[in-house]
Amino acid sequence: MASVREVARQVQQARDKTGECAAAVRQAGELAHDALEVLHGACQGAVALEDQAAQVVQQWTGVVDGVEALARRLADLDARLQGLLDRLLGDGGASRPTSSPSRSATPASDTPGAERVAWQRRDLPDYITSGRYEDEAGQPVLVQSGKGPESPQIARYLFEAGILPRPGMPFVAMHVEPKVAWRMRTSGRARVELVINNKVCQGDLSCRKLVEDILHEGQTLVVHDPTEDRPLVFEGRSPR
Repeated sequence: MASVREVARQVQQARDKTGECAAAVRQAGELAHDALEVLHGACQGAVALEDQAAQVVQQWTGVVDGVEALARRLADLDARLQGLLDRLLGDGGASRPTSSPSRSATPASDTPGAERVAWQRRDLPDYITSGRYEDEAGQPVLVQSGKGPESPQIARYLFEAGILPRPGMPFVAMHVEPKVAWRMRTSGRARVELVINNKVCQGDLSCRKLVEDILHEGQTLVVHDPTEDRPLVFEGRSPR
C-alpha cells in the first residue's frame, strides 16, 4: 500500500497537470476573445453577409463561453486537489506548500500605489479576464468577462445612442471595463479605480473607444492595465 507521502506526491503531480491545462485553456480563451473581436469588426457593414456573419459570431461566442466555463471547472478542481493535499499532509507531518505572499494579507493602507495595484492584480483569478474595484463602502468587488446582467443593457444603450450600426450583442459589452462603467452610469458614482489582469482592448468597437461613451460627463474610470506604464484614464462624455 502506498504511503501517505507517496499519495500526496501523486496528487501534487495531478495538480501540476491541472495548472498546465488551465494555462493552456487561458491562452485558448484569449485567442478566442481576439478572434471574435477581429471577426466582429470585420463583419460590420457587411450587409450581404449579415445572416452568415451573425451565425459565425454566435458560434464563436459559444466557444468563448465554453472556454470560460472549462476554466472555472479547472479552477474548482485545483481547489479540490489542494484541499485533498491539505488533508493528506495535515496529519502526516510533511511540510505544507508555502503560501503565496501576494494572498497572505491585504497591504497596509499606506502601501505605495503601484505596489498596492500589483498586489491586487496578483490576487485576481488567472483563468479569466478579471478586474477588481472598491465599492463606496470600501469593499472589494470582483468583475469578470462574459455575458452578465449589464451586457444587454450596454448593448441596447450603444445601439440607441447611434454608436452601434445595428442591434445585437457586441463582444465589448461583455468586457470588464464597460460593465464597471455601466455600474457607474447607473449609480452616479463619480470616480472608480479598476485593477485588471489583461490588456484593455483596442479597435473600432473596443473598450478604449466606447468606455467614455458609457460614462456620463463628470465621471472618471481609472483602469490599471498590466501592459501600460501608467493608468488609463477614461473621462465620461455622455450628456446627463
